[in-house]
Amino acid sequence: MTTDGGGWNMCYTTDDAVRLKTEYTYNSQKPYGKTGYRGDCRYIPFKEVLYVDQATGKTAWFTRINSGTIVTASTNYDVPGSTYGQWNAHGVATTSYKYQMLICDKSSASDFYPGYFTSGYTQCYKKCNNWCGDSTTPYFRTDGHIPSGSYDGVAFNTNGHKPLGKKLMSVGVR
Repeated sequence: MTTDGGGWNMCYTTDDAVRLKTEYTYNSQKPYGKTGYRGDCRYIPFKEVLYVDQATGKTAWFTRINSGTIVTASTNYDVPGSTYGQWNAHGVATTSYKYQMLICDKSSASDFYPGYFTSGYTQCYKKCNNWCGDSTTPYFRTDGHIPSGSYDGVAFNTNGHKPLGKKLMSVGVR
């Protein structure tokens, strides 16, 4: 991926939910940009996360403000957004907010697992199972995949604290 100078490790492409802990094997029948693409990003240290709307080619990426601390997904599943602090927006994401990032892959069928999840910070750090009632800031997330359907669909630069339609989105880190 060549956005902002390249060097991105693309983790997945989906229009549905993703299970980061178990869906990481590359399949040549599902190349990058097609639903079902998976890359193994579990052990890649990163300070930036990228979201790509595959229908429009629009990109948004987020850079950790505290750049001295590196994140690795394998050791940070389901921890609160405060763990990573705040992030700056680039690309199509509005710079009116500071952002926060979660890496969600809960094991219970009643919990959320929207994969890499970035949204605006509103004086409340989100958790994978508590989104602080944030119905105003932009979200970047895959399907929340809970039985009630409350957070179905994919959010790309729109508030995702509600059900949305399917949208093909890719996510990468560097």
